[in-house]
Amino acid sequence: MTKLRLVQTEKSAKLSAPPRRKRIEGRKHVTPEEFEKIRAAARKRGRYPVRDTLLVTMMYRHGLRISEAVSMTWDDIVFGRTCTVHITRKKGSNSGTHYLDGDEVRMLRAVRRAESASRFVFTTERGGPMAIRTARRVITAAAQSAGVPVTNPHSLRHGAGYRLTRRGIDLRRIGEFLGHRDPKSTLVYSALDPGALAGLERD
Repeated sequence: MTKLRLVQTEKSAKLSAPPRRKRIEGRKHVTPEEFEKIRAAARKRGRYPVRDTLLVTMMYRHGLRISEAVSMTWDDIVFGRTCTVHITRKKGSNSGTHYLDGDEVRMLRAVRRAESASRFVFTTERGGPMAIRTARRVITAAAQSAGVPVTNPHSLRHGAGYRLTRRGIDLRRIGEFLGHRDPKSTLVYSALDPGALAGLERD
C-alpha cells in the first residue's frame, strides 16, 4: 500500500498558522492603591495566602518579572540586622541587591518554616519551584478578586517604576533599581505619571 505524504507549502502554512492573540490595550501598570487591594485579596484567598501575598508584594516592591520571582532561592536572601535580597535579573538586565522591609522578612520567615526542604522561595504543594503559569494565575486571581483590572502580572513591575516616578525619584536611579541597561527603557515611566514632566513647558 502506497503511503501518502503531505507536503506543506508556504501558502498552506500561512492558512494553517494559529491566529495571533489579540493585543490588550490599556494601562500597563498598577497604582499604589491598586497594589494594596491586590495584596489584601491575596491574604484572603487560596490555600497559601502567606506565599501568595509575599509573591505579590515582592514583585511590586522590587519590580520583579515573574521569571525572576519564581527562580529566587534562599541563597539570595540574607537575614540579619539588615535583610536583603539579591535579584538575578532576566532578559539581559543588570542584577542587584535590594533591602527588604519588615513585613517581607516576616512573610519570608513564615514561608521558609513551611517549606524548609526546598531551595526555592516560591514553591508548589509538592515542594518544587513554582511555575510561571502558576504565579501568573495567583496574581491574576487576586487582582480579579480585588476588582483591579490587571491584564498582565507584569503590570506589578511597571507599577514599581510608576510608584518611584510619583515620588520624584530620578529616572536614572529608577533604571538602576529595575536593572535597565538601556536608559530608554526607563523613559516610559515619565509618560505613566502626568506630573512627572509638569512645569517643563514653562520658561
